[in-house]
Order: sequence, then structure tokens, then C-alpha cells
Amino acid sequence: MRTALLLLALVAASCSCAPSPSPVAPPIPGGDLPAVTFPGRDATARVEIASTPEDRERGLMYRDLLLPDRGMLFVYPEDRALGFWMRHCPSPLAAAFMDREGRILNIEEMEPDPGTGDDDLPRYRSAGDARYVLEMEAGWFARRGIRAGDRADLRAALDGVAPR
Repeated sequence: MRTALLLLALVAASCSCAPSPSPVAPPIPGGDLPAVTFPGRDATARVEIASTPEDRERGLMYRDLLLPDRGMLFVYPEDRALGFWMRHCPSPLAAAFMDREGRILNIEEMEPDPGTGDDDLPRYRSAGDARYVLEMEAGWFARRGIRAGDRADLRAALDGVAPR
């Protein structure tokens, strides 16, 4: 109980003390979010779903805190080469680019670069046509031994999702 209260206090503090005048997004909640699992690995990610152009564009911008094992699954309506950047993302992230079967094409560790203009921010690209991208805190995949070629079970997370 004490740990839960401490975590709640940290979440509240991170939301109310934003260092910039930019809009602050709340941390990804700890509630009942859909799961992405990795067969053969002891790893479950609870994810928000970004399946609209607006949600995908906003992504994890302005998120100061990701709770443990929480992230965002970006869902696209078709396979294509994808590129991500760290615009207004204050925390380092890892992105697993996946094909339509949930096979990881590549994982990119992405670092924020505050003060860099949009045109100069590094782009992190899929190593082929991707349909999904799972963003988690930096190092999340490596700590669990998840790498390119592994598969994610996306069924629970995609239930009822119709990307546009």
C-alpha cells in the first residue's frame, strides 16, 4: 500500500510541475490497459492504442513519466516504411517496429534532443515495411531479452481496433 501511495504521489507531482509552458499529457495510466505479450519471454506491456492520425501524431509527446511496463502501440492501416522522432518527448524511449504478423523488424533506442529544431531531429526508421510500433521506456526490450525476429502477440491489444 505504501509503495502504491508513493507511486501515486510521483505521478501527481510529474503532472503538476511541468517545466515548459507546453501542454502536459498525463502519464499512461496504471489501470486495465490492453496487453502485448511476447511468447517465450516473461514480458507483458500494457498499452494505450494510437490508431488514428491524430493519436499517432501526438504519441507520447509531453509524457514525463511512463509507469513500469506501460507504453503505446501505434497501429497503422497498411504496411509501410515508418519513421519516428523524439519531438517534445522528454524521456528516452525504445521503439519496436513490427510487421503485420507482429514480428519485430528492428528496435531503436531513441534519445530526446531538447532544443533541437524539428528539421534537425534524428529520425528512427523501420528496417522494412511495418504495421505496428511499440514504444516503451528506453532499455525495456533489452532488459527482457526481446530482439529483432521475436514476435509479439498483439491480439488482445488489437481487439476492436480499426486503424484509420
